[in-house]
Amino acid sequence: MKKRGRQFFALWLALMLSAVSVPQAVQLQAAGSVKKAADPEYRITHQPTAEDPCLKLNKEGASFAWYKAAPAVCEVVPDKKQDNQIEAETTKYSYNKALGGWEASDGLLALDIPAGKGDLVTVTPCTGFSGTVQDGSGNSLSGKGTGAYTCEITAEGIFSLRLSETENRSFWAKITITRQMPADRVTGQDSDTFTGAPGTYVCVATFADGVSVISSPLEVPGYDITVSSAGNGSCRIQAGGKEVSSAAFGQKITIIPEPADTYELDTITVTKKDENSTPVTVTDQSFTMPGCPVTVHVTFRRPSYRITLPKGTGYHASTQQSLTAEYGSNFTFTVTLDQGYQASKDFSVSANGTVLTPTSSDGGRYEYTLYHINKNQTITVSGVTEKDTADTKDEIPPEITISLDKNTFWKDFMHLISFGTFFREKKSLTITAKDAQSGIREGSVKYYLAQQDLFAEDKVYTAREVEERIPSWTEYREPVLLPEDKSYVLYAKAEDNSGNISYASTTGIVIDTTAPSIDQMEDGKIFYGNSTFTIRDHYLATVVVDGRTTKVNGSAHTLTIPADNKLHTIHAADRAGNAVSCQFYVLETWLRDGISVSGRYSLKPDTSYKLCSGKWKVTGDNTVYQGNSAIYVSRDNALDFQKQ
Repeated sequence: MKKRGRQFFALWLALMLSAVSVPQAVQLQAAGSVKKAADPEYRITHQPTAEDPCLKLNKEGASFAWYKAAPAVCEVVPDKKQDNQIEAETTKYSYNKALGGWEASDGLLALDIPAGKGDLVTVTPCTGFSGTVQDGSGNSLSGKGTGAYTCEITAEGIFSLRLSETENRSFWAKITITRQMPADRVTGQDSDTFTGAPGTYVCVATFADGVSVISSPLEVPGYDITVSSAGNGSCRIQAGGKEVSSAAFGQKITIIPEPADTYELDTITVTKKDENSTPVTVTDQSFTMPGCPVTVHVTFRRPSYRITLPKGTGYHASTQQSLTAEYGSNFTFTVTLDQGYQASKDFSVSANGTVLTPTSSDGGRYEYTLYHINKNQTITVSGVTEKDTADTKDEIPPEITISLDKNTFWKDFMHLISFGTFFREKKSLTITAKDAQSGIREGSVKYYLAQQDLFAEDKVYTAREVEERIPSWTEYREPVLLPEDKSYVLYAKAEDNSGNISYASTTGIVIDTTAPSIDQMEDGKIFYGNSTFTIRDHYLATVVVDGRTTKVNGSAHTLTIPADNKLHTIHAADRAGNAVSCQFYVLETWLRDGISVSGRYSLKPDTSYKLCSGKWKVTGDNTVYQGNSAIYVSRDNALDFQKQ
């Protein structure tokens, strides 16, 4: 009995493949060529699991094929003759082909059946059966009274089945096993490890001699894929060319971005849905699915385009912008003719073959603007010719303009500068240069920002003297900022393509953002006795006390206000317009120190007044008041106090 049991167990791996009858839609493709694995040397040493979906064998050299698993019903018989049968082990009981079941004449039926994990054993006794149906451990199968008994196999091996009828009556029973068997083959899965989509699968391993073994069913779980986007587009997720919202561990997942109109893909990030949001490596818009849910996040951006400026003989093109332009932006550039060259009647500047109209032109300098850029742009220039040597020589220097705003600008080079232009916020100066004859030489517009007048003598300075007094020139590229509270003079120079040089400068500009200060002053403060105040500012202009303007000399102004028990106001302003205002009281000292000498005092209600030491009387009142005490009045009153 034990020997036959081992033989059946060795045969079981092949029987799982060959002893199944399934509908045509799920027929095993290789069923006709499969040989029984009767030789015990062919064994599975590791069944595939969700954690390790690999089929391992005790021998090498097998080829592998994975199939979708489908349930198939197999009849248990004593001697397998057909593909829809499984051979049971018994020495005593007979099988009735006409009934399609096993007979027991003495009230007992015992069978040992090769089974696999996940198999469903179904026992259907004949009508009138009232006995028990148990496994080898004596556990009853479920389903008593329904006509069919079932049991799901939890481990591979021999399943022992025992049926007994009361009073040893004879009976018969039909026994079947439903198990997952190969159906449609999964394309692209031909190794010992499964890396496909979620589902239930089995693996068939075939050796060179034609013997095959089949794995237990592999349940491949699916993990959710969540897509998020920052807007301006979305994306689709595919595995194996099909749209998916979940995938199995190890599957290759492809991300297909779908940007909105006028946008392009910026970034793709994939993170695990764990407490650390662990990143997943993305290569060529694909990643390998980990064993957990993931989030795919995509961002989109406006595309950028390349601007190609030309290079040629007789001219040069330049811009102060980046040569990479964002979608919908504008791009401005200039084409400047070199010395000795001119624009012929065929002169033109084009972008991608379209002739442009200059937005401005000045001698040999032409400015152009490309609007709402939505593609790469290549600029070309044609029609630049060499000047005739008989042309009149350019002896007129360039024109320089230093601008603060549209109403404030300077064109001349000045000396004996006065610092009378004040501003109370930061300013910037713009330098422009033009030349109607030969044009401005590239890079020749320069400046020097001084904090004093460098040319304070009453004379006409030569170019050499100007260059000697300017420590260093800086090439002008952007507006010159006047940031701090200081005095400034901006000097500028430019050269045309004929070598003529011009100079220009501003008047003295003062940036003053600080308001005047009043010594020891706080708004609302109370002063006692005649009080002196000093208002200070380097550029102090006006001081107004209680509505009256006082004369100011220098950067400090001192004034004295007598103690009159009144509210006073001081307003001070500097030449830049910075101002300060304060309100304060100047009171007589007795209001602080108390009434100490006889005299007439003006008192107000709801105010405490102190009488100093001694005894006091008030004219018209015979009451004697003790010193070092407080007194009050009910209304405004001027009283004569007499010390006794």
